[in-house]
Amino acid sequence: MRPDVLTGKTYGCRTAERYEVYITLNTFEGKLHEVFIRSGQFESEISILADVLGKLISRLLQAAVSPETIAESLEIKGGQVYGTFRGQNYGSLPMLIALVIKDFLKEKLNAKQPFTIEQARLDSPD
Repeated sequence: MRPDVLTGKTYGCRTAERYEVYITLNTFEGKLHEVFIRSGQFESEISILADVLGKLISRLLQAAVSPETIAESLEIKGGQVYGTFRGQNYGSLPMLIALVIKDFLKEKLNAKQPFTIEQARLDSPD
């Protein structure tokens, strides 16, 4: 059952193709609880993939799979540069999601306090 109120953080990212991807990570009782992923390309294959990945990741989290394990599973190295997230190149949407989850966990560890909704906009390489 989904709690009535969750706390979240939304990351806004721009890919090499210049479309935006928004990844929202919601927590409940201090733990990552669900992930929503939206692409700026409505009804495209990437938009459908983003939605499905968010649902699958959320179900894994709710089944007590650790966010670290999920991020490791999404890491796909190689290929052309799809975009840059906080100085790190990524070659796919799953890799971007892995980087965002790792960044979220690192910030949570450093902050040791509840998160508030915030949006970080990052541009892709030219």
